[in-house]
Amino acid sequence: MHEFLVKFVKIYKKHPVLYTILALFIAGITAFTILIPLFIFMVAVGIYYLVYLFKTLAYYKTPDFLSVKEKLAEKIVEYNEFDNFMDETRDYIRSQQQLLTTGNVRNSTLTVYKNSQLDVYKYIIKYFFKNTKIDESTMQIIESILQKYNTINQTHDILTDEYNELMEYIQKHMYRGAYIFQSMTMKKLGSRKLPKFEKNYYMWYAFNYTSPTNRKSYSNSIILDEERLEDFAEFLNDLIAYRKSAKYQRQLMTPRLRENILVRDKYTCMFCGISKEKEAHLLLEIDHIMPVSKGGITIEANLQSLCWKCNRTKGAKILADALPTPA
Repeated sequence: MHEFLVKFVKIYKKHPVLYTILALFIAGITAFTILIPLFIFMVAVGIYYLVYLFKTLAYYKTPDFLSVKEKLAEKIVEYNEFDNFMDETRDYIRSQQQLLTTGNVRNSTLTVYKNSQLDVYKYIIKYFFKNTKIDESTMQIIESILQKYNTINQTHDILTDEYNELMEYIQKHMYRGAYIFQSMTMKKLGSRKLPKFEKNYYMWYAFNYTSPTNRKSYSNSIILDEERLEDFAEFLNDLIAYRKSAKYQRQLMTPRLRENILVRDKYTCMFCGISKEKEAHLLLEIDHIMPVSKGGITIEANLQSLCWKCNRTKGAKILADALPTPA
């Protein structure tokens, strides 16, 4: 091998141009041999994508794709309406909380801080409620907030499940080309992710304690989510003195009672007549026929189903008073 290289160098020195041309020719033949299959492969891939591109563009005009696009648009509209409802509901919950309590943070002594952990509801009433005497109006506020919680959670779960089912269909059952050109497909669908659902509407209170030397600080934060607010409502209900009297017997507005009223009213608004049969995502709430402010109490005979818009319109009126005046 060494001798061959020595001879090659000697010959190359005698005819450098000739051997350079020969080397370039051999390299060119080798490259051409490699690049031709690669070129053919790239052309084939290009044709493959072009075929699927034209078929996919045609698929975008088919009833199947247009139906999916329409359903997705409906889900986005429904979720946007739910967002609007959420904005109103947050404001409503805050306004109702302000009717009940003064602030929601208290800088307390060490004793109060510790006791607030042992007897949470008693200390919320004692240090935050404007009126520590629990009556029917107090219960109505708590139950109305609890009802809002229930409506929000149920509606969000339904909308999210239906959206996820539709997205699962989109990801598995459309024409193959729609997945090859996924970015273009999602733009054609007008798809976007649902906004993150934040449960920032819950009532909450906090007892804070800071040591005299300011070296240590503690906070007992109490978040009244749906389960805890229902428990709090039970606690308040037990404090109403006349609850034990048969004449003033009341029921607690629990999710079960709410569902009983909805079933009784066939999931229909008793004001405008719209029902879940016609509008699957109808937001129905339970209303006092005779408002608590006018002496009404929470019993099934004094409860009715109203859509959230009619309930907002009715307010603290009796249904007959809330009807529009004939022209």
